[in-house]
Amino acid sequence: MPEEIKLWEVQENQPLKEIKRKKLGFERQIEDWLEKDISILSKDFLVIGRQVGTHSGGIDLLCIDKQGDLIIVE
Repeated sequence: MPEEIKLWEVQENQPLKEIKRKKLGFERQIEDWLEKDISILSKDFLVIGRQVGTHSGGIDLLCIDKQGDLIIVE
């Protein structure tokens, strides 16, 4: 079941203010961050490819973990 997460802005001597949701339009920037430091997701991952082509499209980041399992990051 999906859960909704809300963010609130907290300022001294001010009421809480809900931060409205926006569509995240920074996919390329997030890919850059993760490619440079995949430990954000897991210290066990090693990036072995970016925008790897497949029959059904592309994989944003392809990683491998310590056990040799492939990890797809989308």
